[in-house]
Amino acid sequence: MMSEYVGGAAVKVGMDKAVSHLMENQFYPFESIKILNRLDMSIVIDICPVQIENEMIMLVRANKAYHRSVIEKNSEHIAFQLREQHVYDGQEFSLVECVDRHSKQDQPVEWRQWRFKWVGNSPINGHSYPLPSVKLSQINMAVTSDRVELQNAS
Repeated sequence: MMSEYVGGAAVKVGMDKAVSHLMENQFYPFESIKILNRLDMSIVIDICPVQIENEMIMLVRANKAYHRSVIEKNSEHIAFQLREQHVYDGQEFSLVECVDRHSKQDQPVEWRQWRFKWVGNSPINGHSYPLPSVKLSQINMAVTSDRVELQNAS
Protein backbone atom coordinates (compact mmCIF):
# COMPACT_ATOMS: atom_id res chain seq x y z
CA MET A 1 0.00 0.00 0.00
CA MET A 2 1.35 3.45 -0.82
CA SER A 3 0.49 6.94 0.38
CA GLU A 4 0.31 10.22 -1.47
CA TYR A 5 -0.80 13.67 -0.38
CA VAL A 6 -3.81 15.26 -2.03
CA GLY A 7 -5.28 18.55 -0.77
CA GLY A 8 -3.67 18.22 2.66
CA ALA A 9 -4.81 14.61 2.98
CA ALA A 10 -2.75 11.46 3.03
CA VAL A 11 -4.46 9.03 0.68
CA LYS A 12 -3.79 5.32 1.17
CA VAL A 13 -4.10 3.68 -2.22
CA GLY A 14 -4.93 -0.03 -2.13
CA MET A 15 -5.76 -2.54 -4.83
CA ASP A 16 -9.25 -1.32 -5.70
CA LYS A 17 -10.16 1.36 -3.14
CA ALA A 18 -8.85 4.70 -1.97
CA VAL A 19 -9.12 5.33 1.77
CA SER A 20 -8.86 8.94 2.84
CA HIS A 21 -7.06 10.09 5.93
CA LEU A 22 -6.38 13.60 7.12
CA MET A 23 -3.22 14.19 9.10
CA GLU A 24 -4.42 17.39 10.80
CA ASN A 25 -8.01 18.49 11.09
CA GLN A 26 -7.67 21.51 13.35
CA PHE A 27 -8.77 23.82 10.56
CA TYR A 28 -12.25 22.31 10.53
CA PRO A 29 -14.60 24.60 12.48
CA PHE A 30 -16.43 21.95 14.51
CA GLU A 31 -19.05 23.12 16.99
CA SER A 32 -20.70 21.07 19.73
CA ILE A 33 -24.45 20.51 19.67
CA LYS A 34 -26.92 18.48 21.74
CA ILE A 35 -29.10 15.91 20.01
CA LEU A 36 -30.98 12.78 21.05
CA ASN A 37 -29.56 9.28 20.77
CA ARG A 38 -31.50 6.13 19.93
CA LEU A 39 -32.60 5.83 23.56
CA ASP A 40 -34.02 9.37 23.49
CA MET A 41 -31.27 10.63 25.81
CA SER A 42 -29.37 13.85 25.17
CA ILE A 43 -25.83 13.47 23.79
CA VAL A 44 -23.28 15.96 22.50
CA ILE A 45 -21.60 15.60 19.11
CA ASP A 46 -19.39 17.93 17.12
CA ILE A 47 -20.58 19.07 13.69
CA CYS A 48 -19.19 21.08 10.81
CA PRO A 49 -21.68 21.83 8.00
CA VAL A 50 -20.10 22.13 4.55
CA GLN A 51 -22.09 23.34 1.55
CA ILE A 52 -20.86 22.10 -1.85
CA GLU A 53 -23.10 23.17 -4.73
CA ASN A 54 -26.55 21.74 -3.92
CA GLU A 55 -25.33 19.29 -1.26
CA MET A 56 -25.14 19.80 2.49
CA ILE A 57 -22.32 17.64 3.82
CA MET A 58 -22.46 17.33 7.57
CA LEU A 59 -19.10 16.44 9.09
CA VAL A 60 -19.64 14.83 12.49
CA ARG A 61 -17.40 13.43 15.20
CA ALA A 62 -17.85 12.14 18.71
CA ASN A 63 -17.48 14.83 21.32
CA LYS A 64 -14.55 14.41 23.72
CA ALA A 65 -16.98 13.43 26.48
CA TYR A 66 -18.16 10.36 24.52
CA HIS A 67 -16.63 7.25 23.01
CA ARG A 68 -16.06 7.45 19.27
CA SER A 69 -18.66 4.69 18.67
CA VAL A 70 -21.48 7.10 19.63
CA ILE A 71 -21.84 8.09 15.95
CA GLU A 72 -21.93 4.51 14.71
CA LYS A 73 -24.47 3.40 17.32
CA ASN A 74 -26.78 6.35 16.62
CA SER A 75 -26.15 7.08 12.94
CA GLU A 76 -29.80 6.94 11.82
CA HIS A 77 -30.98 9.19 14.66
CA ILE A 78 -28.15 11.64 14.08
CA ALA A 79 -28.79 11.77 10.32
CA PHE A 80 -32.51 12.36 10.82
CA GLN A 81 -32.01 15.23 13.29
CA LEU A 82 -29.24 16.93 11.32
CA ARG A 83 -31.15 16.68 8.07
CA GLU A 84 -34.23 18.20 9.74
CA GLN A 85 -32.21 21.07 11.22
CA HIS A 86 -29.76 21.92 8.43
CA VAL A 87 -31.12 20.85 5.04
CA TYR A 88 -33.48 22.91 2.91
CA ASP A 89 -35.88 21.74 0.21
CA GLY A 90 -34.12 20.37 -2.82
CA GLN A 91 -30.73 19.94 -1.12
CA GLU A 92 -28.85 16.67 -1.08
CA PHE A 93 -27.62 15.47 2.32
CA SER A 94 -24.49 13.52 3.24
CA LEU A 95 -23.23 12.47 6.65
CA VAL A 96 -19.44 12.17 6.93
CA GLU A 97 -17.84 10.96 10.15
CA CYS A 98 -14.45 12.06 11.37
CA VAL A 99 -13.07 9.21 13.50
CA ASP A 100 -10.30 10.94 15.43
CA ARG A 101 -11.10 10.40 19.10
CA HIS A 102 -9.00 8.08 21.25
CA SER A 103 -6.29 7.92 18.62
CA LYS A 104 -2.67 8.95 18.87
CA GLN A 105 -1.67 12.38 17.58
CA ASP A 106 0.61 10.98 14.87
CA GLN A 107 -2.02 8.61 13.51
CA PRO A 108 -4.12 9.78 10.58
CA VAL A 109 -7.78 10.60 11.03
CA GLU A 110 -10.21 8.23 9.32
CA TRP A 111 -13.14 9.66 7.35
CA ARG A 112 -16.27 7.56 6.76
CA GLN A 113 -19.29 8.44 4.68
CA TRP A 114 -22.64 7.11 5.85
CA ARG A 115 -25.29 5.80 3.49
CA PHE A 116 -28.92 5.25 4.43
CA LYS A 117 -32.04 3.97 2.78
CA TRP A 118 -34.49 6.84 3.19
CA VAL A 119 -38.14 5.96 3.77
CA GLY A 120 -39.87 9.31 3.65
CA ASN A 121 -37.85 11.43 6.08
CA SER A 122 -36.54 8.46 8.06
CA PRO A 123 -33.11 6.93 7.44
CA ILE A 124 -32.80 3.17 7.94
CA ASN A 125 -30.12 0.53 7.37
CA GLY A 126 -27.21 2.92 7.86
CA HIS A 127 -23.78 1.69 6.89
CA SER A 128 -20.48 3.44 6.43
CA TYR A 129 -17.61 3.13 4.01
CA PRO A 130 -14.32 4.99 3.54
CA LEU A 131 -14.75 8.47 2.13
CA PRO A 132 -13.33 8.68 -1.41
CA SER A 133 -10.31 10.96 -1.67
CA VAL A 134 -12.05 13.07 -4.33
CA LYS A 135 -14.86 13.88 -1.90
CA LEU A 136 -12.40 14.70 0.90
CA SER A 137 -10.55 17.05 -1.46
CA GLN A 138 -13.85 18.81 -2.30
CA ILE A 139 -14.61 19.18 1.42
CA ASN A 140 -11.11 20.51 2.11
CA MET A 141 -11.45 23.06 -0.71
CA ALA A 142 -14.88 24.21 0.50
CA VAL A 143 -13.78 24.59 4.13
CA THR A 144 -10.56 26.36 3.14
CA SER A 145 -12.36 28.81 0.81
CA ASP A 146 -15.00 29.54 3.49
CA ARG A 147 -12.26 30.39 6.01
CA VAL A 148 -10.48 32.65 3.48
CA GLU A 149 -13.77 34.48 2.79
CA LEU A 150 -14.34 34.97 6.54
CA GLN A 151 -10.81 36.31 7.03
CA ASN A 152 -11.18 38.71 4.09
CA ALA A 153 -14.53 39.97 5.42
CA SER A 154 -13.09 40.86 8.83
